[in-house]
Amino acid sequence: MDKKLKKVLVPGWAVMPELYGPLIGDPGSDIYDFSFFSGESTDQLVNFDSLIGSFCDSPCVLHAHSLGAMLCIGALPRLPNVKALIIYSGFAKFARTGEDNPYGQPPEIIGMMKRYIAENPESLVKNFYRTMFHPERYAGAYPGILNIACLACGLGTLSANDCRANVAGIRIPVLLLHGAKDRVADVKLAEELASALLDSRLHVIDDAGHALPFTHADKCRTLTGNFFSDHDIK
Repeated sequence: MDKKLKKVLVPGWAVMPELYGPLIGDPGSDIYDFSFFSGESTDQLVNFDSLIGSFCDSPCVLHAHSLGAMLCIGALPRLPNVKALIIYSGFAKFARTGEDNPYGQPPEIIGMMKRYIAENPESLVKNFYRTMFHPERYAGAYPGILNIACLACGLGTLSANDCRANVAGIRIPVLLLHGAKDRVADVKLAEELASALLDSRLHVIDDAGHALPFTHADKCRTLTGNFFSDHDIK
């Protein structure tokens, strides 16, 4: 049923937008581009809240992966045309802060990534793809151009943003899809997010990791189709 609604997809950190093609499929779908792999600007990331509105100017389903999911949770109060949210490998807060958010990434890990993005960005992105695709192997090409400023800004966003206060106010149905073997975002983050949402369904896929939208695109489409049929979203 969600074919009647426009699909808008918001990618994760350092993920090439074209990787989402098999997941989204429809030629009329829109993929938000943070410009991680072009130019030197950080505008698409810094101004996400204001820019995403033009993508959601008509009734739509918002699909969001990882960093994109957190940003969409933050922006939803200003997106009245979004009828449902699909979250892949997502969270409302990524970083651990002292004893808060204990399943988040430790700040020292994010700090190390910030150092590497300045010193050896190509190696960092390749290592990230290996971690993201675990337990499978990434066999595709790596991006040839890196927007170092935007990638660094994205790490800062992952480190600082906390959108948990928005979660209880979300009134649209939310489907969360998460890999049990995710080494980037612990599945506990998805479980906590799902439990705080008013209308949610969580599917944990046993043999998937953080690259779930790419490695299990068919499974994701099936679960999404079932979700919208059950909710009679047109």
